[in-house]
Amino acid sequence: MYYAFDRRWLTSVVTVTLVALNVLVFLLTLIVPDRIHDAGVLNVYLVLEEGEYNRLLSATFLHADFMHLFSNMILLFYLGAAVERNTGHILFALLYLISGIAGNVFTLFYEVSQRESWDSLGASGAVFGVMGAMLVLLLRMPKAQRQGSSLLRRVGFMVVYSLFMGLRSSAVNNIAHIGGLVTGALLCFVMTAGKRNIDLRAML
Repeated sequence: MYYAFDRRWLTSVVTVTLVALNVLVFLLTLIVPDRIHDAGVLNVYLVLEEGEYNRLLSATFLHADFMHLFSNMILLFYLGAAVERNTGHILFALLYLISGIAGNVFTLFYEVSQRESWDSLGASGAVFGVMGAMLVLLLRMPKAQRQGSSLLRRVGFMVVYSLFMGLRSSAVNNIAHIGGLVTGALLCFVMTAGKRNIDLRAML
């Protein structure tokens, strides 16, 4: 049986650290909201014209409000710990950060192609990267372990539902979601190539 606060989750130091960093940055934005927001939000002009490429990463640690933060962090905590245990700490950190950056790069390409510009922020691209990684791990898990579990269907539904709900809202950056999802899946596919001991039993 899965327990949210099982001590095995606490050994997933990168996942816990990322959650803590996101919460800390959110708390700081409550104190000096405009300064932090203006310095870190993703903006196509500031990145491509002013060369502020740090925004590709900083925007992934900013959130619009508490519910935005909570929805991203609960998914990161639930899925990230399992992915981290199967990829290792360093590779998971790279997967998360690269997925977040890739989601923002996809966003910039889309904005340029559509001649649009909007401010974007949130960890969703990185979190979708973790979702993509989780799908890859589930597909690579031994069939004998996967039989009788609904986890693959549940995670698949989670991804589809999240994308669908995003499409219904003009305030959601679905480009970053898709970019992060694809990037995370591809990275996990490479990172776990040849790995035979995929272990997701704590979540079954």
